[in-house]
Amino acid sequence: DALSYTWADESGDSNRSETLHCVKDDSKLCITKNCDAALRRLRLSDKERRLWVDAVCINQDSDTERSYQVALMSDIYTNARQVIAYTGEGTTRTDLLYDWLNGIDVADLIIPSLGMFKDVDVAEDSILYRPAQVWNGPGAAKDLANEIAVRFERHWRIGRERLSTTFKPQRIVPEPPVIPEAELSQLVSEYFSRRWFKRVWVLQEVSLPDLSKTRVICGSKITTAERAMHLVSLLKTQGTGSTTQVFMLLRQRISGPRISHLLDILIETRHRECGDPRDKIFGVLSIVR
Repeated sequence: DALSYTWADESGDSNRSETLHCVKDDSKLCITKNCDAALRRLRLSDKERRLWVDAVCINQDSDTERSYQVALMSDIYTNARQVIAYTGEGTTRTDLLYDWLNGIDVADLIIPSLGMFKDVDVAEDSILYRPAQVWNGPGAAKDLANEIAVRFERHWRIGRERLSTTFKPQRIVPEPPVIPEAELSQLVSEYFSRRWFKRVWVLQEVSLPDLSKTRVICGSKITTAERAMHLVSLLKTQGTGSTTQVFMLLRQRISGPRISHLLDILIETRHRECGDPRDKIFGVLSIVR
């Protein structure tokens, strides 16, 4: 399981002031308070758990090793059994938000998506120019294909969750809290103001793996990435560079020969934060085609 988190906690403390004790060889490793908190939340009480955490698995004192590992980050998060996004410790307000979110029926989830089909760019002298114009035109084949793709994705998601719950042990689930719209909007805005949502490195960590493989946690609460995406649809401010815009950009990534330009990604992610300015580029290279 690969961990997505931020070195600094919500107070901005990024000092490696905590000590991780490695039992097998009695060695010690310095980590940040936020990393320490994430590890404590992820450890299991009854068995071992294998995690990939950058602060532990990469020698942070070696520039050579760090540079080499950066090139492997996309493979690590893509091939992990699952990705856990740790967004910090919880509060009574985030607990309330998660309880409400996990109580929503899967059929009522709104997951931002524009489909997977994009405009086809061909030269005017190409034999495919006219078909491309028909495909790209408003209300044409591309829009119809995207509409079908979005509907299929939604029904697939509903069917998968319905099927998975059928084989799970039945347990008593408390009624989800009722939250007035104004308060809900405030809760969502507060949650998305957390440090994790502002960092540039988390973009590839949660966009590369399939949504179904990603879990989002806040303190003791956990939800699926798909349910977390529902919160994105509830954000009121959706200007350029906002969380909504960035996540929509990542949701439009598809496999295949489609080209996306580095400059376009950099413009959309220019407000994201990082410790080293060079990470503005290295943090999004794996997203670009």
